[in-house]
Amino acid sequence: YVLVEIKKHTTDLLQAGQPYRAGCWAVSDELSSAVTQVQKTTFDFVQGRFRDRLKDKEGNDTSQTVYAVEPRSFLVIGNTAQLEGNDDKVACFELYRRQMRSPEILTFDELFYRARFIVDHLSGDAVSQL
Repeated sequence: YVLVEIKKHTTDLLQAGQPYRAGCWAVSDELSSAVTQVQKTTFDFVQGRFRDRLKDKEGNDTSQTVYAVEPRSFLVIGNTAQLEGNDDKVACFELYRRQMRSPEILTFDELFYRARFIVDHLSGDAVSQL
């Protein structure tokens, strides 16, 4: 299992206005609330669920099993363009998200660049190996 929460590309990553302290920018209320939302959703999801047997459209057992052991979670939110030109903002955002074990925080532009990289570097040989 993988859980994904998607917010808007326009959602603020950091608090607007002035820094919390000199050089220290707090994450936005929307970002911190979204993190809490994903964490609680993931917690609720795994309660009472460890192993699920997969079934096809007709309800027949497929002989496949999936496990819900700390499923990965992602939060897609905002855009790094909001941080451009301010090293303190970049540092504060990166420090916050790199210390966040779950969910993994991605911005819309980063997700786009990852997808573009995969598509640009996926050769015919790579496709045939999938």
